[in-house]
Amino acid sequence: MKKGKILIVDDNEDILFTLKMLLRPLAEQVTTLDDPREMLPLLSRVRHDVILLDMNFRRDAVSGREGFAWLEEILKLDPQAVVIFITAYSDTEKAVQAIKQGATDFIPKPWQNDKLLATVSAALQLSFSRHEVKVLKEQKKTLEQRAEALATPAEPTHIIGESAAMQALLQTVRKCSNTDANLLLLGENGTGKDLLARYIYEQSPRRTRPYIDIDLGSIPESLFESELFGYEKGAFTDARRSKPGRMEAATGGTLFLNEIGNLSLPMQAKLLSVIEQRRASRLGSTTTYPVDVRLICATNTDLYAAIDRREFRQDLLYRINTIELRLPPLRERGDDLFLLALANHIDTAVLVYTPQGNIEWKNEAATRLLATAVNELQEETWILKAPKTVDDLRLFHPDLPQLLRDLRPGSLHVIQVHQQEEGTQLALSGLEFILQGRKLIIASLKNIHSALDTQETLAWQKLIRVLTHEIMNSVTPIVSLAELLGKQVDGLEGNEQEKEDMRQMLATIARRGNALTRFVSSYREVSHLPPPLLQPLDATALLKDVVRFMQTEDNDLHLIPPPAPLRLLADKGQVEQVLINLIKNARENEARCITLSAGVTPTGRIFFRVTDDGTGIEPEVQERIFVPFFTTKPGGSGIGLTLARQIMHQHGGTIDVRSCPGEGSVFTLLFPYNH
Repeated sequence: MKKGKILIVDDNEDILFTLKMLLRPLAEQVTTLDDPREMLPLLSRVRHDVILLDMNFRRDAVSGREGFAWLEEILKLDPQAVVIFITAYSDTEKAVQAIKQGATDFIPKPWQNDKLLATVSAALQLSFSRHEVKVLKEQKKTLEQRAEALATPAEPTHIIGESAAMQALLQTVRKCSNTDANLLLLGENGTGKDLLARYIYEQSPRRTRPYIDIDLGSIPESLFESELFGYEKGAFTDARRSKPGRMEAATGGTLFLNEIGNLSLPMQAKLLSVIEQRRASRLGSTTTYPVDVRLICATNTDLYAAIDRREFRQDLLYRINTIELRLPPLRERGDDLFLLALANHIDTAVLVYTPQGNIEWKNEAATRLLATAVNELQEETWILKAPKTVDDLRLFHPDLPQLLRDLRPGSLHVIQVHQQEEGTQLALSGLEFILQGRKLIIASLKNIHSALDTQETLAWQKLIRVLTHEIMNSVTPIVSLAELLGKQVDGLEGNEQEKEDMRQMLATIARRGNALTRFVSSYREVSHLPPPLLQPLDATALLKDVVRFMQTEDNDLHLIPPPAPLRLLADKGQVEQVLINLIKNARENEARCITLSAGVTPTGRIFFRVTDDGTGIEPEVQERIFVPFFTTKPGGSGIGLTLARQIMHQHGGTIDVRSCPGEGSVFTLLFPYNH
């Protein structure tokens, strides 16, 4: 087998020595560096077939930013360099990111010697076959760009507009929704031209095809052509690979050109040519590609005045304004100004009221939130459905009316509310504005309970990453060198008993090192849980599956299905993992009866509940059960409930517990609103 030149860059001397010993059979030359700053001068003089690069150096132990920065510099020097990342903290997401940014492979610490040798051997073969590497990279790049081009917004666009001017505009939009004509959107800054463009796209026959936008006011004029039409490798300095333009990516769909008034006259001429001929070419290419796009343009520039000043082509204007829509300025939209101000708070509960306390408007989130008091006082339900003053909100929280009356811009209050399944902390803030000579106050109530839990989880994740990084850096050379020395014992002088004793000692070192690796790996689950694969699920069917799987001869597991069919978006495997963990914990706490149930809260949120009659949980323990590493079980890992909370956070929900010692526990899984 052909041998190659290998460069190893790592700030740990033990790692460098270990890799140098391991890679000698594959290399004609192994060079080691403990300072990445020495790497580029060396690579500029001597080409290396494979570079093993640590992802984290002394400046930053876990993020990988240093490694990615050095990778970028290496590829600038040699775009075909074969780079393998090595790191003490194995992270699949970072591995994928590394490969996307040009790395060939990814090796976690501690490694298996045989697997590492196989990886480096394959990398050497790739380095010897540059042409194949180039083809593979081009294919990968094309696929990534196509995937990006086909991306569509996850949520539908909502247009806020109750004024006569906006209603007339939206009526026109609805009339031309089935057309494929080019559109020109005119209006002042801040009137929502980009929002309207996306809304028009979502109503059009091309809504299942790509939607590509480009803000011509945010890019230098020199980059207009390359951004719009793409470029070939070598077309200009730093064009190390071919790249399709926005026009090419939008083929079959819609292209939105914002601030088209910024387009230079030469680029206007080229755009006009593309529109007329329906073909374009990349910068540096002699071939053309077909163009099939619905063009939507927008500008705050008076294009007719620009034509008079010879700054905009009249023939281009006639091509892009087949339908011309003018958005009214905010000052002419009456109550829309009021609604647009609220749009920034649409994800929170919002109340609008006068200084005298008269409520003039509340959004849907506020309606859902305030409805949680319905089950507390059935006879007063009508008040919360249509509160007239802030005093009516006393049923929701006794202190809320006075807090709203005393609310000042910039002030912040936190209130605790517990209604049925939902226990939460609400952050109350406000602002004032004048509308048609009237002073109004906007108050927002935002659920911060989940956000606080998330911040705590993120802090624990960061700590775990740092700890695992240091542990893996220490254990990697121990395990690897023990394995390497074990294979060399037979060639040593001495009697067989001494050799066997040495084998046993080395095996013990390797075994304890591997045990430590497995221990640390269990905590990686906390810091790198895969995102949920959401799919529509039937709540009853999911709970029945859990009962069938976890039922024992004791028949201690019972199901109370929801009164009506209930569907939710969730990752079935992850939710089952949470429920199974809670059932196991209940049994370990001497529960004789465990009940699974599901339902919908008054605010429209889906909940699952696990109720048991076990020993219960002490109050001081309840505050800590979701903290990583905390456990009351002998030999427990302390990650089960931590993972449960993280799973619920990734679903946009929460997990809560209510328990009394000697009376059992109730765990509630609360999912997002059931729309």
